Amino acid sequence: MQLKKPLLIPLFFCLALSLFGNLFTVSGITRKDFVSLSIAIDADSGFDDLNTRLTALDFHNFTFIIWYNSAWTYILMNSTRVDILKSFGVLIPMFSYPQVYYPIDRKAWLDAAFANFLTYVGYIPRGFMSFCPDTYMNQYAYDAYNCTYVQGYCFDQYHVDAMTERGGWQLPYYSSVSHVLKPSDAKGLVVFPHVTWDWLDSFMLGHWYNTHIQNLMYIFGYNLTSAKDYFVNLIDNSVTSCSPFGFVSVQWEWVWMSSYGYQEHVFDWFETILENPLYTFWTYQDIAEWFLTNYEANPVYRVSFTSPHSQNTVEWYWNTQKRVCRYGGRVMSYLDYSIPNNDKYRTTKQVLAEGDVDLTLYNCIKIDALGGGDLRFEGVGDGQIYSGDLALFPVSTSGLLWYQNPITFGIIIIGLALAVFIVWKW
Repeated sequence: MQLKKPLLIPLFFCLALSLFGNLFTVSGITRKDFVSLSIAIDADSGFDDLNTRLTALDFHNFTFIIWYNSAWTYILMNSTRVDILKSFGVLIPMFSYPQVYYPIDRKAWLDAAFANFLTYVGYIPRGFMSFCPDTYMNQYAYDAYNCTYVQGYCFDQYHVDAMTERGGWQLPYYSSVSHVLKPSDAKGLVVFPHVTWDWLDSFMLGHWYNTHIQNLMYIFGYNLTSAKDYFVNLIDNSVTSCSPFGFVSVQWEWVWMSSYGYQEHVFDWFETILENPLYTFWTYQDIAEWFLTNYEANPVYRVSFTSPHSQNTVEWYWNTQKRVCRYGGRVMSYLDYSIPNNDKYRTTKQVLAEGDVDLTLYNCIKIDALGGGDLRFEGVGDGQIYSGDLALFPVSTSGLLWYQNPITFGIIIIGLALAVFIVWKW
């Protein structure tokens, strides 16, 4: 009987550790909810108007995308404009459709652009933008220039602007050296999206449901109040729905937007979201550095998102092995990232007259029922009924830590509880 209390102490400790194990194993990273604001300089006009509005807004964490067209010389060859933009944020180059060139030409293009930046901006950029990020160019920039990020991926885009890129992710992730849309098992170049798409309605209703002002004005019948309300709520719902941290990308093309007369509206929307004290407004560059500092490997992402338009809820799970989406009690999308899917453009090029630049991870797609909206993949089948933890889909317990596996966890708890009971009665 004298042994009862000494034995109970370690047993109670083990039971408590099992019950509250997550407190000791979850990373100590403080949660942040990022919103990154970006303006693309897409043509050679409108700078004075932009400068006036930037000065009035007095926000200095923008990312400015300099398009490789007439905007390139318009900005880079004018030191006054460069200095003004630098005072309001970070400048990075934009590479449009790199896959239409052979790899050796992509390398030369990036070398020339970075040399221009060093000469006229005063630094080599830490990242760059492309609507269809290129695996070859990304890896070259990472290896040769120590770049940390690429920005511009369009979440599951389907036959829009000669681009199809289904299977990626719209939260920051380290990309694989074999394919930009696949996650890496280790650190690498961080991928950011062009804008943030509605996690559900952009698939079910239409590509237009995202943080891009022209898209929202179109889909809401040019009703400014409805478009702005959705924009603000989409950002808030997206940021708060994500774990382990929140992220939203907001980006507009300045001259294209100005051609619609939306300049005043844009900066009004900026002012509204900047008033939210819960958001951290960093550049892509700063978020990439934070990500690299805090994550030795890709995190596990969970998303439970309610669309501010339809009010319907969707769940997503993403890690280095899979991407799973559940809606209406059914898994509607499942990608198995463990299946090899090398980017063909690492060694060849795309002729646009013959089809899209297509980055889709076809080999990895196992369930493909999510879609049907305007300018979205139509979806195949009805998905698969599943009510369990998305981390275990398809039903498996391999690769999980003991506290993530409900069977192992349950056995440990029951065993420890019985041990405590036996010793107590002994």
